[in-house]
Amino acid sequence: MIDAPVKNKFDELPEVDPQEFVNYFNLEFGISNESADEKPFTVEDFTYVGLFEVGGIETMFWSVAGKNICATVQPYENTYIIAMDNLPSNENNS
Repeated sequence: MIDAPVKNKFDELPEVDPQEFVNYFNLEFGISNESADEKPFTVEDFTYVGLFEVGGIETMFWSVAGKNICATVQPYENTYIIAMDNLPSNENNS
């Protein structure tokens, strides 16, 4: 994890809307409110883990209830990119 103080590229970006995680994960996992196989994700399913450096880019990570993958947010121009990734190992972080 990146130790404070850090030049945070997220300072100039809009606040991350947790509903965007819900929309993204439900889309990626093919889950809808009508789906009987899996319960749709909710905002409560995402818990902030921390800020890590991944490939030289500051990346925020959120754990996802019931999944072995994290939601991620990376700065991109004047906005951000939402994706999913594994939590980086300690030796790959500053």
